[in-house]
Amino acid sequence: MDEFGSWKSPITSILATKSSLSFQEVHLDKTSGGLVYWSELRYDEAGRYVICSSDGKQWTPKDYNARTSVHEYGGGSFFVHNGTVYFSNFFDQRLYVQTCHDAKPTPLTPADSGWRYADGYYCEKHGLIYCVREDHSVVDKTIKTEALNTVVCINPKTEEQFVLVKGCDFYSRPRVSPDGKKLIWMQWNHPNMPWDSTEVCVADFSDDGYSMVDGTTKVVAGENNSVMSPDWSCDGHMMYISDKTDWWNLYQVTGNEHVNLTPVLKEVGNPHWTFAYYTVDIDRSGSGKAAVCIAGVLNILDIQTKVLTPLNTGFDGHRLVQYHNGVIFCVASGPKQFPCVIKVEEQSGKVQILKESRTVPVNHSYFSIPTEIRWPTTEGKISYGFFYPPQNKDYTGPSGGKPPLLVKAHGGPTGQTFNTLNLNIQYFTSRGFAVLDVNYRGSTGYGKQYRHTLRTNVKLVPVVMKLIYDY
Repeated sequence: MDEFGSWKSPITSILATKSSLSFQEVHLDKTSGGLVYWSELRYDEAGRYVICSSDGKQWTPKDYNARTSVHEYGGGSFFVHNGTVYFSNFFDQRLYVQTCHDAKPTPLTPADSGWRYADGYYCEKHGLIYCVREDHSVVDKTIKTEALNTVVCINPKTEEQFVLVKGCDFYSRPRVSPDGKKLIWMQWNHPNMPWDSTEVCVADFSDDGYSMVDGTTKVVAGENNSVMSPDWSCDGHMMYISDKTDWWNLYQVTGNEHVNLTPVLKEVGNPHWTFAYYTVDIDRSGSGKAAVCIAGVLNILDIQTKVLTPLNTGFDGHRLVQYHNGVIFCVASGPKQFPCVIKVEEQSGKVQILKESRTVPVNHSYFSIPTEIRWPTTEGKISYGFFYPPQNKDYTGPSGGKPPLLVKAHGGPTGQTFNTLNLNIQYFTSRGFAVLDVNYRGSTGYGKQYRHTLRTNVKLVPVVMKLIYDY
């Protein structure tokens, strides 16, 4: 037996801090061969974003960076249609077109305009691109201090742009109905954040898709709730995520009825820090199903019957989901697995890893497997976290002894920690330390009331002191 905190470990500081990559977006080309694309944030390339595809191709040339700065946090930097990649370039924020992986990107939007683009997609019905545009040319530090956000359409042939929706401070997720007659989108205004109060709106298109019909805009959902991820079912029903039951659940609008398709006390949605963080994707092949991540678990939802079928992929967490014709692509992770892009066949359950974010030459028996715990704290409240016990296959701590405890808090406050393999934690647990990774009050993942705890109480909330005392 050896004292806790004194164990030797193969997880060195160099290994724990070594550069890897992070998956930012996943997009499936549902119009051409089912090829899936993802973007990699490469830390060893000064944080450059690189688009890759499942056929082993790298699309982004070395002097380009597929990253947008819309809403500053970005996301929604690229989309794919019929084998062509459209992406925002970080250095000039122009939208570019790339017809194959080794082709030179061609600019689609004007230079030096002050315009940035995000969350775009190509509508076959109109042959137009619909996206969020952020205009920084209007910013004057003495008069106007913020950029102008609008929803626009872009003609990829003429490069003309047309403003469709304006007037709110922020927009996201413009999507055209299957019949091409309506546009749905998400919007919100200061001082709200997108996890506080937002609206999902819909309006009628003009015949050519270049403008909206005056007087047809309607608020579909909102009413002081956080609504997000508006979309359309294959048969033209509006869908969105709302937290009006205290939990971000998925809804479908049928006539005047808003039906909760996932009536569970768990989260389907996530805080809208970035664009294109998909937790739901509808199968466009006409199966009447959707892939839905609920508290990180991957499910197939029968939209008509509301039956949820969980898929056992061998991973705990799933995000950035894409689904078409019985095949799901997403980013998955777990306590023994770094994030990776995977392919899941719905019928057979077969799981294929397409790309790992990193690998390490360390036996899994050195990894501590966390347990999600909860404990009472002040004001009669409950706090949550992941407890990592000491773990090292070569050592056993003293009988009856207690290891030193390190307490870790995530950034935010509107964020969340997960049980994904983290060498910064394993560095300590493999040396005989225990670690508590706290989802303190104000974190996401535990419902709206928990998330809103800090809204009018921004101060140091003692969430772990009683736990440490009892420990």
